[in-house]
Amino acid sequence: MPKDRYLRAAEFKTAYPLGKKVVHHGHVTLAGEDGGRTVPLARYGVGKTWEIFPEGTALLIPAQGTIEWNLHYAPISLSAYQPSSPCGRG
Repeated sequence: MPKDRYLRAAEFKTAYPLGKKVVHHGHVTLAGEDGGRTVPLARYGVGKTWEIFPEGTALLIPAQGTIEWNLHYAPISLSAYQPSSPCGRG
């Protein structure tokens, strides 16, 4: 990002329809600078897809911050598309 941003809400969505079947749960976090504390941004699981911070509050995301994705998959009996890069772009 070119500048710092404040996050007031976050939504975690899987690709539909297959992603919804294979992603069991996941976490999106802001990595701590120089090995510091990791801050949760959003979680995905049964009944949980979004986060809203209380009125008048927000989370500072530094321009040079590192956002980490941690996805846990559930086994299914279907073949799934295997992207050649983490973002699904070949």
